[in-house]
Amino acid sequence: MKRVVFFSLLLIASVGYGQQTSNFSFEQWHKGYVILEGGDTLKGQIKYNLQADLVQFQNQNQVETFTARKVVFIEIFDALTHEYRRFFSLPFAAQGGYKSPVFFELLAEGEMTLLSREALEYRTYSSFYYYGSYTRLVLVYKYYLLDRNGEIKEFVGKKVIGFTRWAIKATMFRSTPKLIASTST
Repeated sequence: MKRVVFFSLLLIASVGYGQQTSNFSFEQWHKGYVILEGGDTLKGQIKYNLQADLVQFQNQNQVETFTARKVVFIEIFDALTHEYRRFFSLPFAAQGGYKSPVFFELLAEGEMTLLSREALEYRTYSSFYYYGSYTRLVLVYKYYLLDRNGEIKEFVGKKVIGFTRWAIKATMFRSTPKLIASTST
């Protein structure tokens, strides 16, 4: 009887382990500001969704949602990663030839500017401890290069210019974003 109870508890614990929810940055509210297309700056709590290209702004009890068409720039302090993050709305042709505004995070700026976008993917893993596999929802980053002509191309290599995402972010400078002047029309 004790063995049945033990294995039942072990089974419940292993099922619960596979169903744990993760705290992703895009699920949280962050302090920051948004610069709108008309030049207005909104300061308050911000939540972003790069997959839907939406940003939510909360000031007191009111929440407003903006698309990438209405936003030029976003800066937040990400409490989960303890860093400032900057996002730009840039024209990009995701499918076909039509360009529409899309949010990109600025990682490094220079001759070739490094941008990224977050996406959620289900990944299947094998377990060393028991037979079978499990699926987990993970956050992945897609990297893009922006050249001096304003062309954005997805980086499809195995490494991002020989650095990891965090090494690039550690070398970034914290100045006023330069892309605002170069992307406004």
